[in-house]
Amino acid sequence: MHDSPSQPSLEFRIPLSPSDSMMRMVRYFLESIQEFGGPIGKSAHCALVVGDETPPFDLRETYPWMNDHDMSVHWVDQENFAKWKYDATGFERFWVESRADVVAMIDADLLVTGDFDDVILQAHRDQTILGVIAHVSPFGRTNSDGRPSAAWWQDIFDAAGVDMPPLEFECSAWGINFRTIPGFERTNIIFGDEAHRYGPAYFNAGVVIGPRAHFDTMGRTFVDDLTLVHRFQQTHFAYQMAHPVCCARHGFRCETIPVDYNFALNIPTDLYRSLNPGPDGPGTHEDTRIFHYIGGGKYFTGEDAVDELIENGRDDGAWPVFRARLGRVRERIRQQDSRP
Repeated sequence: MHDSPSQPSLEFRIPLSPSDSMMRMVRYFLESIQEFGGPIGKSAHCALVVGDETPPFDLRETYPWMNDHDMSVHWVDQENFAKWKYDATGFERFWVESRADVVAMIDADLLVTGDFDDVILQAHRDQTILGVIAHVSPFGRTNSDGRPSAAWWQDIFDAAGVDMPPLEFECSAWGINFRTIPGFERTNIIFGDEAHRYGPAYFNAGVVIGPRAHFDTMGRTFVDDLTLVHRFQQTHFAYQMAHPVCCARHGFRCETIPVDYNFALNIPTDLYRSLNPGPDGPGTHEDTRIFHYIGGGKYFTGEDAVDELIENGRDDGAWPVFRARLGRVRERIRQQDSRP
């Protein structure tokens, strides 16, 4: 961990299964930081929190490129994984022992395309947990009994014995009709209902940044809050739903950051940007600091798949920027792999 009196130290914590495609995504993420990130990001430690049904093995032996990075590997307790599956790779990140000042809880399907040190400094200076609000309310679906999101959240916070914070944050994809998006035609996401427009700090789990001491504290109760959420809904969004409950339990302040720090590629990117203007307006796709290619693991099944995406991928919205910057990272990796 490289730190100095003038800047906080940073640690990334990534949950994953030990597959070739997931590890390739991690490599591209780390190399993208070296290509486009700022000094704090470039000097960060990366902790992989790995869950699988098979016994732990030496990832460095299988993936020798790991030796080029400041990394550690933490295998999820197998009993926890058997019970919780991939939720366990999420919550065991809270238990990683560290002396970092700031921790970024992130997904593997990210590509850094700009300097994001400013939000690391913000989290450290203000002692605040930062993120981008999820696309839609977890209750804004046709299988949620028709109750407004506020009623659902109130019940959860009451059951947790915690005062519900103001429901002041607008869902980041509010205004998008998901049924018009290819691949979402049969979605149960409700469009245009004001009762599901706002919520607490219900962050998309792709990028959540905060003081390490806050996450240490949250780790003491997070599994209890996750268990509570599952009493209300059996959903793969339960981890995200437990997060604002746990933050409120411990009195931690949460704030939003611009979508440029967790920019989704699985929905119409021009519309998504226009719906989420930053302090100086919507900006351009060139301003994106971190792309989140949700569900894009198919692009990283092999280097040939990466090349195909770079050369022949989508050319609408933000995709040309993503592909061009991915191409620069691909060239870094190609040069590394050609070393004797």
